[in-house]
Amino acid sequence: MHPNNDKPTPSEFVEYIFDVCKTSPTKDNLIIGNLRNATNPSREYLAWEVLIRFGVNIGNPQKRIPYLLVASFIAKSDQSKPDGYPIGKAIAKMHGDNEPSKVAEVRLRSILSCISTVEVCKRLKPILVLIQSKGIQVDYRLLLEELCQFEKTPMRQKTAWATQFHETN
Repeated sequence: MHPNNDKPTPSEFVEYIFDVCKTSPTKDNLIIGNLRNATNPSREYLAWEVLIRFGVNIGNPQKRIPYLLVASFIAKSDQSKPDGYPIGKAIAKMHGDNEPSKVAEVRLRSILSCISTVEVCKRLKPILVLIQSKGIQVDYRLLLEELCQFEKTPMRQKTAWATQFHETN
């Protein structure tokens, strides 16, 4: 449970999920299992309890789905802390450390063409699977913050992802 009455930030949510899944000496395997399955529509309800504790409106998919996506991928990851690459840079690195590949550009364009938060999350799911399989660390705090802001400022988020992707190391 979040300790104060203020509405927790996406960053605090990510810290909590990392604590529960990675650093807590008394890891709750049931919660971790429920979070791992949070992107499965028929099982996402098992993770709602955690979202409710953080004040997430689970009745609104635009609010719920980003939290489920990030929590699920944190629970599945080998990452021990929330630091890593912004999502645009992580996509660029999927096919090597040099210039981003054409395949990576196609993946980036697939999220840049989205018009809703739910659509972005749907397109990010297989991209995140590939990123994790390559051992690339993702900045989950930043990702969740960007996804939470997508509905209000989609162009800002899209330009941030494109800039991250095309910036040199």
